[in-house]
Amino acid sequence: MATYNITQWPAPNYINPVTRGKSLLVVDTVLPLFAAIVVCLRIYTRLYIKKWFGFDDFLIILSLVLFVGLSVVINVAVLKYGWDRHVWDIRPDRLTDSAKLIFVTRILYPAALCSMQLSLLWFYFRLVRDVHYKVFRLVVIIAGGIFVFSWILNIMLTIFTCYPIEAYWNPFLKGATCLDKPAITVGSAVINNFFDLFITILPFPLVLTLKVPRRILIITMSLFGLGFIATLASVMRTYYLWIALYKSHDTTWEAYPLFTVCAVELSLGIICASIPPCRPLFDILCKRMSNNKPVRRNATRWLPNRTRQAGLDTSSMITSLPSLTVRRPETDNDEQPLKMEKERRLSSSETSMDTKSVEAEEEGHELQDSSYGSNAGKRIRDIV
Repeated sequence: MATYNITQWPAPNYINPVTRGKSLLVVDTVLPLFAAIVVCLRIYTRLYIKKWFGFDDFLIILSLVLFVGLSVVINVAVLKYGWDRHVWDIRPDRLTDSAKLIFVTRILYPAALCSMQLSLLWFYFRLVRDVHYKVFRLVVIIAGGIFVFSWILNIMLTIFTCYPIEAYWNPFLKGATCLDKPAITVGSAVINNFFDLFITILPFPLVLTLKVPRRILIITMSLFGLGFIATLASVMRTYYLWIALYKSHDTTWEAYPLFTVCAVELSLGIICASIPPCRPLFDILCKRMSNNKPVRRNATRWLPNRTRQAGLDTSSMITSLPSLTVRRPETDNDEQPLKMEKERRLSSSETSMDTKSVEAEEEGHELQDSSYGSNAGKRIRDIV
C-alpha cells in the first residue's frame, strides 16, 4: 500500500483546483438511464406479452435499483466531496463524509453485481429446467451458491473491516483496529473477474448444441458475447484499484477511471441479461415494420392484353407511362371482366401468402422440436 506522507504533498488549492472534468457525471447518468430503458422493455415483455414474471426479473430490477443508487452516490461525491480532483485539494472537513461514501459504494457495488449475476444464472437454469442437461443444471446451482456465499463474505468483510465500524471513516478513533482494507478490496475484485468470465462463457456450450438456423445461432452468440466487454471492464476496474491503493498516494485522482469502468461493467451486465427476454417484443415490432412496407403495384396491369400477348417490350412503354394517356373502360360490360380478374388475382395472392406462412410456421416448429425435445424447443424462444 502506498504511504501517505502528508508533508510531501503540494500546497492545496481549494479555490480553483485541477479536476478530471465532467465525464464521470455523464457516464453515471447516461448508462443507468439506458439500462433502465432496457429493463423496462424486459418487464413490459414479461408482463404484457408473455403474461408472467420470473425470479430473474426481480433480481435484475434489484440490480438496476442498486446500480442507480451507486451512480447517485458517486455523482454526489464528485460534485460535493471532490472525487474529481487531487486528494490534497479536498478540504479536510470533507474527508470524513467522503470516507463514509466510500463505505457505501463498497456495499452497493458488490450487491448490484451479485444480483445481476444471479439473474443470469437463474435465466440459464430456467432454460434447461425441463431438459435432460443434469450436468449443466448442477453447474448452475453450484455457481449460484458460490456467488451468494462470496457476496455475503464480501459484505461482512466490508462492514466489519474495522472495529468499531466507525473507525472505517474515522481512523483517529482511539482503540480502533482495522484489517488490510486495500488487500480485501483488490482480492474481492480479482474474484469478481473470474465470476464475470465464468458467467460469460457458461451458456456457449448450451447454445452450440441448439439445432437452429445459422442466423439465429450467430445472433444468440453475439448477444451472450457482449459479456466479454463487461469482463474486460471488470479487469480494468481491478487494475485501477491496484494503482489507486498500492501505486499512488493520490487516491481520488487515480480512482476516477475506476468509477467509470464500474458503471460500464454494471450497465453492460444488466443490458446483456435483459436483451434475450425482450425477443418476443422485437419480433412483434419487426412484423409490424415488415407489414407497413409499401407494396409495389404491377405497372403493366393496365396495358392492353394484345400488347403483352404479342411479346412486345413493355419496359420502354413503362418508362413512358407518364406521357401516355391510358384509356380506361367506359361501359359496364367492359368493367365486369376487369373486376372479376382483379378479384381472382387478389384471392390467389392471399391464398399463396397464407400457405407460405403456414409452411414457415411448421418449419419453425420442426426446427425447435428436433433440437433436443419439445420442451427444449419452447426454451429456445427465451434465448433468441
